Formats: sequence, structure tokens, C-alpha cells
Amino acid sequence: KELAALVVDYANYKSECIGVLEEVRKDSHTLYSVLHKHYIEYAKLIEIAADMGYSYQRIKELHREGLEKVQKILEKYKVHT
Repeated sequence: KELAALVVDYANYKSECIGVLEEVRKDSHTLYSVLHKHYIEYAKLIEIAADMGYSYQRIKELHREGLEKVQKILEKYKVHT
């Protein structure tokens, strides 16, 4: 039962994360793509850079911008991490 509960908790957490990312997508599909690939698909930033045709440095900048956008969304809904 413990494992099943953990799986359910993980599924719920991942669903909430995807919901936040959908809010990001409303403003920027690029930021959404970077965050989704990194946090949902577990791709490394260097892999995302190659996949999206950006430099690694630019992907790091987009990742940071995306995290700032997520923080604003969480603050808007008064969710604290």
C-alpha cells in the first residue's frame, strides 16, 4: 500500500506541475518547451539546446526566465514551495 500511495502522490504532483506549465505556455511556448522537456521529460539542458537549435547558454537563460515565470504563477495562486 505504501508504494501505491507514493505512485498516486507522484502522479498528482506531476499533474499539478503540468498545470503550472500550461500557465507558462499561455505567455511563452518557448519557455514552456524548455521547462516541459527538462522537468517532465527529464531532458538535460544541453540536450534541449541541441533539440531546439539554441545555444546551451541561451537555454540556460530561457530556463531561468521560465523558473521566474513559474514563481510568479505560484505567487499569484499563493502556492509556496
